[in-house]
Amino acid sequence: MKAKFVCLFVALSLAVTYYYIVKPFTMGTPGNGTNFWVFSAMSQSNPHLNTIYPVWRSRIGGMWISGRLVDSVVKDGQLQIEDAQQMFGLYHAAWLFLFFVMLIFLVEDPLFVITACFACMLYMFTPKASYYAYPWDIPGMTFFTLNYLLWRRKRYNLMLITMFVGYFFKETIILSGVLFFFTDLSKWGKIRYLAATAAIALVLKAGITLAVDGRISLVTNQFVSGTQKNVFKDSTFFLNLKELTTPSLNHFLFVNGGTFVISLLLPMRTRIEKGTKAIIGVFSLASLLAGALNEFRIMLDILPISILAVREYLMHPQVNTVPTPTPEKRPPSKNEQKDRAVDSQKSPSVKKH
Repeated sequence: MKAKFVCLFVALSLAVTYYYIVKPFTMGTPGNGTNFWVFSAMSQSNPHLNTIYPVWRSRIGGMWISGRLVDSVVKDGQLQIEDAQQMFGLYHAAWLFLFFVMLIFLVEDPLFVITACFACMLYMFTPKASYYAYPWDIPGMTFFTLNYLLWRRKRYNLMLITMFVGYFFKETIILSGVLFFFTDLSKWGKIRYLAATAAIALVLKAGITLAVDGRISLVTNQFVSGTQKNVFKDSTFFLNLKELTTPSLNHFLFVNGGTFVISLLLPMRTRIEKGTKAIIGVFSLASLLAGALNEFRIMLDILPISILAVREYLMHPQVNTVPTPTPEKRPPSKNEQKDRAVDSQKSPSVKKH
């Protein structure tokens, strides 16, 4: 109990720290006011959800909450800037604290994981990442990590519930369905859970896009950007490859405090390690195809998983995946019994004084 109290106090302290980090970015940076434009997209005082990217419009969970916070600081039709900054910082800090509380109760050595996550996530506030902070960033990391930890505990039904709730904040949580391949379930059991994952994705995507856009759109990810004159050169994949191969100190290589790259290089010796590598790999591929890798915040979802993978490897670098056979015990033969009897007679007796 004392350990949890210590962790809670550290978590609260770091959440307060994060409040003061993100608060100055409420209105964005000079020439780029995207942060607050997204934060206020679902506000009733100034609704403009239809003006943001289609892939973002499905993430209504966080934007609905942030929209209510924006409405709370509108007085007589005027937005109170200072109050809006406080709401922006409070929203992100509260989600981060909730994320830390989850770690306290679900992981071993939570103090290390909490401080490591906080330190590694700060790379998203480097210049190339443009200081973006969106309403789904921390919630997406929270639900994605929760699903991974539930998988480690074989709570597969709870994973489906988490996917359902988490999808309203960020649809990438559906990618965690790949973890069902790495379970002790039967073949048909895996198929049932994968089918349930697909059903959640299809139903929620159709329902949300119908409610938001007035039509069903099953694919809203941006695989092509720019003027679209050249499908390959303007593709997100090509632009990301260009980003990865362009030398820079502020490079993607250091994202998530370097834990992302390290976790990709770790061996796969156990079922847990294979599942962990699979979810990191699938998320990476999806980000490469439809994400902007220079916006380092998009890699937050797998940050805690990468940290856990690196920590566990360092703690257990020599894991035997094949048990060492033990010699079979058998009763001694008659000749062996005679030899033992002769040896015992020849051994000197111990005198008692």
